[in-house]
Amino acid sequence: MEDVELRGAWTGPAALNLWSHALAPVAELPVLEVVSAVHIVADLTLALGKVVHDYLAEAEPHYRKGRTHAFAE
Repeated sequence: MEDVELRGAWTGPAALNLWSHALAPVAELPVLEVVSAVHIVADLTLALGKVVHDYLAEAEPHYRKGRTHAFAE
């Protein structure tokens, strides 16, 4: 995160909803109790990420057509 401008932060009651997903089965986690929560209101910028592995680089050439990663190092 970049350019973070905190507008407000407080603690208070919260609830937790977990949803099933094929790639991240977090709904199966055994959450027994929500102890506390911190709520934050802020203006921020998410910085550009870094390509760790380009799966399309190994793909057929017609799949790669027009795909560039200008921010990859």
